[in-house]
Amino acid sequence: MSEQNPFAVPETNIAVVDSSLDRDRLRRVAAWQRRLNLAVLLQLLFVPYLMLVSFSSLGPFSVVLIPGYFLVFMLLGVVSVFSLASIFRGRVVAVIYVIGQIVPLLGLLLLLSINRKATKDLRAAGIHVGIMGATPDAV
Repeated sequence: MSEQNPFAVPETNIAVVDSSLDRDRLRRVAAWQRRLNLAVLLQLLFVPYLMLVSFSSLGPFSVVLIPGYFLVFMLLGVVSVFSLASIFRGRVVAVIYVIGQIVPLLGLLLLLSINRKATKDLRAAGIHVGIMGATPDAV
């Protein structure tokens, strides 16, 4: 008769997942989602300002400053979309997401889909997500 216990738990080849790597990923997701939401908020606040104030009423600096601010807000949004997409779907798909940001409606849909994915992952981990996203310190 063999010495093995027939009721013993079978051995598996499954590796133990390091939870610190998962927490680090969630912190990065929370930080980039917050930056993405901030960029969208700044763009939404900046467009009505452009409608109220014309370029000519602010003087010669407005020709440089207003498009410059808008470009900075857009770049913050594009970098945030790229970072979140590379975390979730890889760098190749992230580049496609960035190229898709050029097309107005497609860019908005891609932005909303990556934001929804980030919110889903954070909520699945039990992290509270507010309007501006989750705070990275809460992760």
